[in-house]
Amino acid sequence: MNIGSTLGSVMQTTATTVPPLTEDVQKATKQVDQASSDRPVEDVQSLSANVTDMKQGQQQSDANAKLVQTADEAVGSLIDTKA
Repeated sequence: MNIGSTLGSVMQTTATTVPPLTEDVQKATKQVDQASSDRPVEDVQSLSANVTDMKQGQQQSDANAKLVQTADEAVGSLIDTKA
């Protein structure tokens, strides 16, 4: 098992996933903010879709964090075993 390529692969996956996620969450947050301040009687379906997008972004970010944590723990275990 090549530790460097495994960890690099995890980091590459995370690096390519996080920026679009951040943009999506920021966009949804802005739309919710505008809906609640500019148009207090906003269509509930539109507002709930934006809140759902924000929650999805949070869950995907949490999954990415777990992926990095698991890779870190695996590499640490391999290094401990090798030493």
